Amino acid sequence: MGAFGIETSPRELAKIALCVADKGRWKGQQVLDSTWLEEMYSPQVQRGGNKHSFGFYWWIDEKRDIYFMDGHGGQFAFISPEKNLVVIMTSFPNTQGDYQIRPEEAVLIMDKTMEAAN
Repeated sequence: MGAFGIETSPRELAKIALCVADKGRWKGQQVLDSTWLEEMYSPQVQRGGNKHSFGFYWWIDEKRDIYFMDGHGGQFAFISPEKNLVVIMTSFPNTQGDYQIRPEEAVLIMDKTMEAAN
């Protein structure tokens, strides 16, 4: 199932994010339709307030101009087009409750990472 249950390494997750960040190209070859990718990380479900919008399996933070996948227990792939930056965050598998990184916390870590990338 594409929505959950993907078992992969951080490096493999980074390859997915890098391909998406490069408009569907991998090692110079177009492997994903760039038009589909634009739709995928465009808001399909709008959220109010400080909540993130949702595309097709990607969350969108329009204020920060970042896109991210949010996996179980604190697995994240972030893309910052403005900074030309991909960031992967992982946690222990099967993490629950107080031990997981929540999206709000991960976004704050991403803020610090983007700040350091200046």
